[in-house]
Amino acid sequence: MKNLIPIIITFSIFSIIILVTVGFQSCQDGISVTELKPLTVGDQMPAMSTTISINALDNRETLKTSSDKLIILEFIDTHCSVSRESIPHLQRLQQTFNDDLTILLITKQRDSLVRSLSSNLGWSLPIITEDTTLSQLFPYLTVPHQVWIKNKRIEAITNWEYANEVNISKLLAGNSVKTTFKNDDFIDFSKSLTQNGISPYYQSEITPPINYGSGTRIEQRQFTLFNSDIRELYRYAFNRPSSPHYAYVISEASDSLSRLIKGPEGQITGHYQLDSMLLLWRDRYTFCYGYTCSQGTEIQQSILRTKMTQDLNYFFADYMGITGALEKRKVKCLTLVNTDYQVRYRSGGDSPSLTNNSSHYKIINKPIKILIRQIAYQHDELGMPIINATGFTGNIDLEIKGGLKDLKTVNQGLADYGLQFVEQDHEIEVVVLRETSHKLANL
Repeated sequence: MKNLIPIIITFSIFSIIILVTVGFQSCQDGISVTELKPLTVGDQMPAMSTTISINALDNRETLKTSSDKLIILEFIDTHCSVSRESIPHLQRLQQTFNDDLTILLITKQRDSLVRSLSSNLGWSLPIITEDTTLSQLFPYLTVPHQVWIKNKRIEAITNWEYANEVNISKLLAGNSVKTTFKNDDFIDFSKSLTQNGISPYYQSEITPPINYGSGTRIEQRQFTLFNSDIRELYRYAFNRPSSPHYAYVISEASDSLSRLIKGPEGQITGHYQLDSMLLLWRDRYTFCYGYTCSQGTEIQQSILRTKMTQDLNYFFADYMGITGALEKRKVKCLTLVNTDYQVRYRSGGDSPSLTNNSSHYKIINKPIKILIRQIAYQHDELGMPIINATGFTGNIDLEIKGGLKDLKTVNQGLADYGLQFVEQDHEIEVVVLRETSHKLANL
């Protein structure tokens, strides 16, 4: 059963009371205040309950406000430097408009803390401490937070700077006053801003894997790399060729850390016990990377990769104690070389075309880098970079019967053009992953 209890805001210095009635509901564990509905500008001031605890000469005294008095509620926190700055200003306003204005300070903080500090700082305004009611009527996240009430109507919810002589004089004279509307966004700070539904101007993020497969997605302002391991993340960031897989990433970390970077060998077999270690590693050591560039711009690969490199190094230095850098290293490569100087593969200028199937490869008037890229894709198992050391970078014409699947067949076909693929050591740019000086407990 509800008992309606009139509660009074009382203090004798400024002769004011906001007439209030709040519904209380009995429960087994005690008494609790019924939830109050937040108010906004233009609403009528309803019944509410609270008591002045500081700077009221006699809390037992019941006083009523005149209908034309302006009431300013300022919600504060004693730790807030801006709140401390505003209070001397408000005290001067209270003295200037003594008979027509009442200013109340309200805080959720403990009475003993506020009482001691307010005395030391010489605060003379009445203060309501340990508030639970007014903050429900006028919810806020940041202070100072001001509410203006006149004739029981909410006239403004604004920043403290708008409480000045000009605005107060206008309102007391019955004129309208324009102020900013302070309406704090209520954020769950245990979540990111985007998880709170805020669309970012700019953002980069690294997350655990998601149930989406793997790959990349590029839109006008957004880039996402899904479910990639550490080597693949760095390969993309440093713009190294994607095939053969991992051929352009070298780990110089300790053996134990390198095993975490590389993960278990093999692929998913379909037998859970055999797959369990690989699945566990994927859950812990594969990631998604997302980047949203600023509004009005589009994704630029050079900027994206620079930012991605910075993000990866900041994150993995903390998460695993590693960073990556692009360095020149001498490594074994599958190398396309000339066997004579005739350059019989130079294109004759016919219409460009390409045939590439398991039994036949024919390229006409297309760049030689296409041949290198397709050999790299076909022979991912080699685990070594595929490079062109012929010195020729233009368009070519050549045909290989039997396709690109078998390197012996490839070399037989290339012999007619004075070309061969051979293993050679070359100094090329690779991504080097190395251990930092510190380790964390994430491993």
